Amino acid sequence: MAKLVVVFALVFWLLSGGIAQPTCLVQTLPKLNTGKVIISGQVHLATGSPKVISLIYSHLAASQTRLSAIVDSAGQFQFEFDIAQAHEISLRYDKGTAHLFVQPADSLFIKFRAADFGQTRYPPFRIWGNHADISQDILAYHQYNTLASGLATAHWRFFQAVIGTV
Repeated sequence: MAKLVVVFALVFWLLSGGIAQPTCLVQTLPKLNTGKVIISGQVHLATGSPKVISLIYSHLAASQTRLSAIVDSAGQFQFEFDIAQAHEISLRYDKGTAHLFVQPADSLFIKFRAADFGQTRYPPFRIWGNHADISQDILAYHQYNTLASGLATAHWRFFQAVIGTV
């Protein structure tokens, strides 16, 4: 009899709305603000400097897009492309890479020496425009990691040398 009362109470509770109705978890997606990004720059050319500069970025879920531009005799170049969200893009010249932060409708101007980009992976550069400070912070981060990695390697080699003499 007690079981029947429990079953009856459970059925009554279920029929009276004891379980909340499922709610819709799908929300409307925010509107993406697409916009054209313009990146222009000036390369201080040296004798024999490369004449091609590349820019690499990814779309939302697509593969990478690579754009290339010719550096003119005055060292100037320009890229224009559309994006739908903020990106960290890679500007590659010779052996060096400049990681830049851009959002839709941004415009950046970058200036660097060809010799610096021919010698190191994350060379120094000057940048002006929207979010230029973030791009400089990204550069500082990469330069710090390169330095820290070099120090760790040097310490490991020293340690191996000391152990090898014992």
